Formats: sequence, C-alpha cells, structure tokens
Amino acid sequence: MCLMLIFLIILHTIMTNKMSIKEKYSLDINLNVGEAKQLFSKRNVKALPVVKNDIYQGLLFQNAIADFQDSKALSLLTHLFKDISLQKDYTFFDWFKLCSANDITQVPLVSSKIRKFKTNISLEDILEDYKYSALAMELSTVLVIKKDSQTFSYSEVIQIIEAHGAKVLATFIGSSNEDSTEIVLKILHTGLNELLQTFRRYEFDIISYHDEDLHQETLKDNSEYLSKYLTV
Repeated sequence: MCLMLIFLIILHTIMTNKMSIKEKYSLDINLNVGEAKQLFSKRNVKALPVVKNDIYQGLLFQNAIADFQDSKALSLLTHLFKDISLQKDYTFFDWFKLCSANDITQVPLVSSKIRKFKTNISLEDILEDYKYSALAMELSTVLVIKKDSQTFSYSEVIQIIEAHGAKVLATFIGSSNEDSTEIVLKILHTGLNELLQTFRRYEFDIISYHDEDLHQETLKDNSEYLSKYLTV
C-alpha cells in the first residue's frame, strides 16, 4: 500500500465550516509582473490567486510569467489564469485531487455565487481541523476497489454501497487506464463483509485489506492448510 494511500486513510473528509482562515494572501489584478514575482518569492509558492475587488479571477502560476517584462500588467495576462478553486462543501479528496493534478500545495476557497475569494486551503489547514472528525473516522472505512475499465460504472458502485445501507462520504479515482480503473471510497457502514462479497460477485477486486473481510480469512486459512499439507 503506497504512502499516499495510507495518508488518505489517516485523513477524513474535512468540511470548510470548520476551517480556520489563515492564508488569505493573493495578487491584485492591478499589480504588474515585477510585483507579482516579488510576492511569489516572498510566499515561496508555485501559484497565487488573482483577485479584482476581492472577486476571484483565477490561479496564476509563477512559471507562467517568468519570461514577461516586469512592467507588464497582470490585467493583460488574464489568459494565463487557471480556473482552479474549491467551494464551501469541498472534501479533503477534492482538495487532494486539485493539488495532485496541478502540482500545488494550496487551493483557493471561493464563494459559490459571486466567487468572492476567501482564503487558501493548505495541508496545514486540513491537519489543524482533523481533530473535529475523530468520531466519524472511527465509524468509517477507506475502501479501495478495482475493476476492468470497460465494465466499470460509478453508478454500479454507488448502488452496491447503498443497497447495503452504507453511505459514501467521499470518493475519487486512484488510477485508470485501458485495462482497469481503481477508485478510493470513504464510506460509513454497519458491516463490511457482506458489502465486500457483493463487490466480488460483481467482479470488483478488493485492493485494500480489512479485518472484517471473511473471504481474506478463508484464503489465509486455506493457504496455511496447503502449506502444512505440502510439508508433511
């Protein structure tokens, strides 16, 4: 199991109504490239949000302005702004996907209607508020499953989970190619073994290990029996 997956297991879904507002720095659209470069150097980040009267315009990457003259106005470079942001109902998995896909360490948080810039969400913010999710962590499980890409269906996954009275807290695709698709699920449940067996009946492979998985225990017992038989 990779370190990142272990990290995902440790962390739970974090809602922003618990998020402490710390990193609100941004680039005003009226600045020029030289001033922006100074702020990038001061903050030591790869990307900064650009705002106009507190309204989010997009995320500007430091390397995107490296070759421009310092006198160039940011307002003339709006084509370089990337529409990358989170809204108040985001989960840790949403934050993680954006950071991984764009090689950044923080994501702008904006309001849903007028897209007012609120803050930057970093890993430190996530960890700071992890304490609020302790109870839910005890009742939830991170499940990693895989299936042939041609027959994989998100709706099928959700139907199987809900049919067993479980609830999906968060999910994202861990990896996908022509052969197979692997997804990570954060679920609340009252019993895991029957759910795992149903996934297997629908030709899903269970990648994560679970103590409640009686199928794994059966395989283990059979393996130990065979090993003893062969050594007789």
